[in-house]
Amino acid sequence: MKAQKGLHRDYAHSLYSSAMTSREYSKMGRKCFQICVFLYTIALALICTTVEAVSEARVTALHEKSCHAGVSSGCRIAGAAYAKGLGVAKDDKKASVLFRKACDGGDRDGCYNLGVFYDVGRGVAKDNKQAAKLWAKACGRNHASSCYNLGVSYDVGKGVAKDNKKAAALFKKACDRKHAGGCFNLGVFYENGRGVAKDHKKAATLFKKACDGGYASACSRMSR
Repeated sequence: MKAQKGLHRDYAHSLYSSAMTSREYSKMGRKCFQICVFLYTIALALICTTVEAVSEARVTALHEKSCHAGVSSGCRIAGAAYAKGLGVAKDDKKASVLFRKACDGGDRDGCYNLGVFYDVGRGVAKDNKQAAKLWAKACGRNHASSCYNLGVSYDVGKGVAKDNKKAAALFKKACDRKHAGGCFNLGVFYENGRGVAKDHKKAATLFKKACDGGYASACSRMSR
């Protein structure tokens, strides 16, 4: 279909495993906060003061302990370790359980990761509707890759009813949060009048933004 030409339809499937944010700290109860600080201080001290690097297994164990203490980001980071086999035997089922615990605790990266697992049937039964729900939850917390993935879902009608306007809105939200793929897809939508009014000037601006963000396909689109 001509309107779809050049649209990037790949889902973002990179697992997120970044450290805790200050916002997460502020939401913890006093007890969990103290436990978390203690555990992370031990990990940091070991890394900084020992001659040998702390083993991946030890780091993963510390994150699991923080997860049991109620630190949602610890659940997500431990989940990523099990998903990648970092210091532990690779275990997608255990990873999915940890991502779910992270997501239930308010960790948007955990929701995104679990959505990826449902999308491809990794550690859980494949379920596109569940993947879309999880990405919607994370997107509601301004997670750019989740907004992008949900936009792709609405564009192709995977797990949700096909809806060009919703797809365009989601690509915009992803783009506003510096997701180059979201900018590129929104540019294609404007170029073809798909879900939005056709506007070649806006399309060109979006392709430039995507190109500046490192999206190669957008750069070649600009040279046409």
